[in-house]
Amino acid sequence: MTTQTITDKTFAELGINEQIVANLAALGLTKPTPVQAEAIPILLQGRDLIAKAPTGTGKTAAFLLPGMNRMVSEQKEGRGPRVLVLAPTRELAQQVTKAAISFGRGLRGARVVCITGGEPYPIQNRELSKPYDILVATPG
Repeated sequence: MTTQTITDKTFAELGINEQIVANLAALGLTKPTPVQAEAIPILLQGRDLIAKAPTGTGKTAAFLLPGMNRMVSEQKEGRGPRVLVLAPTRELAQQVTKAAISFGRGLRGARVVCITGGEPYPIQNRELSKPYDILVATPG
């Protein structure tokens, strides 16, 4: 009998959509980090989670992937966010946006909008008037 620790599992074994898994592989991400391996199953169940881990350990993917996975599996079309990410800084919002675009490449219903402070309102309103699925924003 073989024992598989949670960090030995693949993204697919954690329940992530095959197109998202392919996008991750294209980015060189084939195995979840420990924080991802712990967080993804909990978040896929719709449970709340707070995670604390050092910079660069994969927290962005740990939180984005389950939301994107649910969004893709439901395949609802509409206006407005199906995934909302609030980031404390403009830089982090931009980083999360880039990750969401990369993870969602080729997926139907994975349009991303980033709204941050310091941008002119007409530009933000124009972005929000287009169909989108994922809204990444900073408060304020």
